[in-house]
Order: sequence, then structure tokens, then C-alpha cells
Amino acid sequence: MKRRVLALATVLLGAGAMGCGTGLHFLVSTQSFVAQAQSAEGLVIGHEEVRRGSEIAYAPIIRYAYNTKGDRRDFTSPIATSPPLYHINERVRVLYTPSSLAAHAETQNPSAQEARIDSFRSLWLLPSALLALGALLSLAGAGSLLRFIRQTSIEAALAQAGRRVRAKVVDIRQLESPFTEERAHVIIAEWVDDDGRLRRLESDPLAEAPPPDLQHVNFLVFPRDPSVYRLLEVPGLDEKSRAS
Repeated sequence: MKRRVLALATVLLGAGAMGCGTGLHFLVSTQSFVAQAQSAEGLVIGHEEVRRGSEIAYAPIIRYAYNTKGDRRDFTSPIATSPPLYHINERVRVLYTPSSLAAHAETQNPSAQEARIDSFRSLWLLPSALLALGALLSLAGAGSLLRFIRQTSIEAALAQAGRRVRAKVVDIRQLESPFTEERAHVIIAEWVDDDGRLRRLESDPLAEAPPPDLQHVNFLVFPRDPSVYRLLEVPGLDEKSRAS
């Protein structure tokens, strides 16, 4: 169980850091573009079809004038949707950088020019989504890491001061994963403490089913806090069969 928690924390923290880093990169890049860009009015003159498997999306083709002489350039938005976001002959605000026009003039390569529709979706949606996703994954990873640290601390306390108790098995619960066909089993047992209180103890999920005639199991219980415990062993079930 601990290894799974640590592996999950590592994956989530790594994915979260990657998402935040990529989102921050796009955010800084977009901020730099907006700071250098000039504004112009653009006109939607058509749509470019973009195939996504069996579906077709539509990216607007924008024409805009980049100087007082009325010289024009066309560009295709990288955002394709179905149905189209913009209608033909619809007017939109365009941001473009003068340096990209010079690069376009030298190379005659349409990809050398940098122009974007002045909208949240075109400018800020991608970095915002990546940062939000990265933050959520990082929080989930931090939670898993804290859980791992807590489990490690509990095991250390039990190893140092835990008391071995024999508990009566009252139920064996079967757990089914919603994502896989794997099944786990949880042993539920009861034990009466020194004060005469009935304590209910539950094992961590076991990868293999315990023997059906199982009557008693041993737990290690922390004397000062009986809610802190762990299963020691299951008669007839090898220790290696526990879900790790």
C-alpha cells in the first residue's frame, strides 16, 4: 500500500510540475506577444478544415490590414472548432507583431508571421488550462505524499511501541475496482480493549482472498491511541499476497 501511495504521489507531482511549467511557458510567451503586438481589425474570409479522426473542425481564416496603406495579410487561427466559432464576414480584433511581418516578407513563409485573434480563447485559454490542471495535480500529489508520510510515521510508532492483539474476524468485505477487474478483500475484526470497549479493526486491502474459515487475526495496536493499528499477518495467506 505504501509503495502505491508513494508511486502515485511521484507521478502526480511530476505531472503537476510539467503542467505548471508548460502553462507558465505559454503564459510568459503570450504576455510577451501581447506587449509587442499592434491591434487591427480583421475579417473572417473563410475556414480551413481540420480533420480529427472521423470529425471535421473549422479554423477561421482572418484577413487584416497591417498599415495605413491598407496592405493586407491573411492568417489561419490555430484554434479549430465544430461548429465554427466565427461566421464568414464577421469582424474580429487581431493582434500582430511588426517583427513577424518582416520575417514573413523575407521568407514568404506564412508560418513566419505571428498574428492572433484578440480573445480569451485564442490568447489565454491554453496557459490558464495548463496552469489549473498542473495546480490540481500538484495538490493531489502533495496529498498523496502527506498520506505516505503519515503512514510511515504510524508504522514507525507501531514498530516501537505497538501492542500485539488477537481479534475475532466478523466479516470479510470484497472490494471491486471501477476501472479494472481486480478485486481486493478487507478483513473486519473486533477486539475488546483493557477498558472493556469493543474496538472495530479493518485491514488494508488484500490482493488475495483470506481463507473462508478464518476466525482470528493479529493486529498491532498503538496503546495510547487504539485507532492507530495495522494487520500483522493472516493465517493461511502469504504476506507477499497483500496489495502493495
